Amino acid sequence: MFAKLDLRAKAENLELTNSRIRYVVSAYLVAVIPSMMSSAVLHLSGLPAQNKIITADVSVWVDFIGVTLFAPIVETLLMFPIIGILRIFTNKIGWLSFCSAITWALLHSALHPIWGLTTFWTFFVLSFSFLLWERRGKRWAFIIPATIHIVNNAVIFVIALLSHSPT
Repeated sequence: MFAKLDLRAKAENLELTNSRIRYVVSAYLVAVIPSMMSSAVLHLSGLPAQNKIITADVSVWVDFIGVTLFAPIVETLLMFPIIGILRIFTNKIGWLSFCSAITWALLHSALHPIWGLTTFWTFFVLSFSFLLWERRGKRWAFIIPATIHIVNNAVIFVIALLSHSPT
């Protein structure tokens, strides 16, 4: 009897793990496709869609860790107070996601103006994911969007690395 319950618990845990992985992959695709399209349109219009994320000043591994781990982790942690402040004005998930995405777009625009346009949709998806998974707990509100963000930034970093020409 206990073995049967243990197997059922393992199956349920595996199903939940698979659903989390499916969610991360699906949300990443929902986030990246429009963002890549906006980057391509901006690039074709002659505007630089991104600034250089690979610098000659430091090791490529330092850039990689900064872009793919440090930034997503810190930005996801900052979602807690930002969304907390936005909750003063509304509790609707759509409006919270929209206002959070605007906030993140403005912050990214401070680094490079075009980034605000290319990151808005991604941060809408990340904020929506944060709010959706927050229902399961603060831990999941952090883990799921941070994972999506890490995957997103890793792909962007690899693309930048492959297109990087040393000067």
